[in-house]
Amino acid sequence: MSSNPKVLIAGTGFAGEGHAAAFRAAGADVVGIVGRTLDVLQDVAERNAIPFYGLNWAQALEQLKPDIVSIATPGGAHYEPIKQAI
Repeated sequence: MSSNPKVLIAGTGFAGEGHAAAFRAAGADVVGIVGRTLDVLQDVAERNAIPFYGLNWAQALEQLKPDIVSIATPGGAHYEPIKQAI
């Protein structure tokens, strides 16, 4: 088991994929990604070797227990995921 920080990402667009690459470059383990569209999630997760993907942010937080959350959604969609992560 890795001692690297575990990262969970909200958002599957350009920012989400960029966040995944940046966190990996910094030595973190990207353990999951959450979004709104299942087929898009599956594609992004597979292309970026992210082991978990899902539609439910609260469930992903509970299941994965990340050390870091990365909110890579449009600005107006930040409040709820941040509130739940806190």
